Amino acid sequence: MRNIMNSNQIKIFLNIAKTLSFTETAQQLFLSQSTISKNIKNLEKELDVELIKRSHQKISLTKAGQLFYERMQRIDSEVQNLITELHETDKTIQHTVTIGYMDIPFEHEYLPLFIRLLAHHTNIDLRLRLIDPSNQEDLASLLINKKIDFLIYQKDYFKNHTEIAFTSFLSRPLSVMVGKNDPMYLNNHLYPNELHKRKLFIWQATNPLPALERLQYELKTKFKINNIKTISDSLVLNELIKLNKGLGIVPGILYDKEEKEIRYIPLEMDIQNIYGVAYTHATKRKEVYPIIIKYMKKSISIVRESW
Repeated sequence: MRNIMNSNQIKIFLNIAKTLSFTETAQQLFLSQSTISKNIKNLEKELDVELIKRSHQKISLTKAGQLFYERMQRIDSEVQNLITELHETDKTIQHTVTIGYMDIPFEHEYLPLFIRLLAHHTNIDLRLRLIDPSNQEDLASLLINKKIDFLIYQKDYFKNHTEIAFTSFLSRPLSVMVGKNDPMYLNNHLYPNELHKRKLFIWQATNPLPALERLQYELKTKFKINNIKTISDSLVLNELIKLNKGLGIVPGILYDKEEKEIRYIPLEMDIQNIYGVAYTHATKRKEVYPIIIKYMKKSISIVRESW
């Protein structure tokens, strides 16, 4: 059964037809060149026709590609006009919204896009507040006491707070941080029994995450691993791993793709970390709530493929 072309493929093709450059299109759409190329190939396969002629380092539209571009450009224009009309309802809402975030690498990827989307489509006055989970502050109280409206963090932290609601974005396993000079550096997966003779540093916030408490308990009781130390400073943890002082274990969402001296290897245990945004039930009833969630989900969906 033939697949149906999707909106991402159309968006990418229309951009390439204008730029005639995979590189420029990738930059404009915040995607990797491999993602651009894959989508175009899939579109051509689904249409059973060549749209783009590739020769050396230049590209051009085929006759079929030019016809497809002209027709789809008109259709896309109509769709964009409709979307603009629908989004005008968002622009009538004026609020000041404060969002707490942790400044992890993944947030460096999608938050700038979220900010741009919100600024373009709404009149919301967005304020970001950096939250450090390693200090003594109770994170839930920031929401309950209305110091912030939303908090981007991990779901299990709020499991005993009935006043807090949560929207999940990503679910990730725990990751083992391995230095480049460690013999485990090239492993694709690690199991708890492989960590038995190693010194382990488990990242843990000052206000503990239940998933990491469960991890430590299971490592000690099920696997008899006792050479474990918790550490709340992620910078110190990184240095310890780079110096081959042991292995680190962190929530998978803390993965840093720019870090070349450390690999983040999935730990094969039945423990998942759910990343998303928390808010009070009172905030959920406000008209600004679905707008924040909509654009946050959209920004994450755009960057997660390349991440």
